Amino acid sequence: MDSYKSDDLRGAAYTAFSSLNEKLITNDVINTLINALYDPSNRFKHTIRNALNMVYEKTTNPDVINAIIQTLRHPDEEVRNLICEIFLWSSNVTASNDTINLIIDMFRDSNESQIRTIMCNVFSRININMTNKDTMHVLIQTFRDPDEDVRDLAYQRLLKMDEKTVTTDVVDMLIETMQYTTSPLVRSSIAELFGR
Repeated sequence: MDSYKSDDLRGAAYTAFSSLNEKLITNDVINTLINALYDPSNRFKHTIRNALNMVYEKTTNPDVINAIIQTLRHPDEEVRNLICEIFLWSSNVTASNDTINLIIDMFRDSNESQIRTIMCNVFSRININMTNKDTMHVLIQTFRDPDEDVRDLAYQRLLKMDEKTVTTDVVDMLIETMQYTTSPLVRSSIAELFGR
């Protein structure tokens, strides 16, 4: 009977994480949830997944976002599948430059079509501050990646750019990229953006 009570308390604790105030969501909280997810004997993996989903949607802390994304590198397929569901269900989050780089790296490095598809989905939905010169530099550098699929990822994202966010710095970087690139895809995407 005590074991059932203990399990009930654990389940309630995992559920409570999902209602935490954003300021209380730290790497320690995330690590606690992720470590519990790794435990093969844990009966509350879907509860933990739901809590991580809520945390992912409400946090603006790039370290927390990155920690959840990094879990997709876990060798356990069940863990990866549970985390994949978070990205399929979640709403948009605001991405830091580190998060953008992490998503691109995971897209490039993964041999699993599921992970690449998830990263493509996340990259297309995250909020990218297009008025930030450093952020745009990160995005434009992706056009110079040797992996054609990575370049196409940046191409698709650029087409979603609002022309109102195009600053002089962004225009200069886009022009420089057009002069540098030999990719017809990249050149056409920039030309389309300028033509709006």
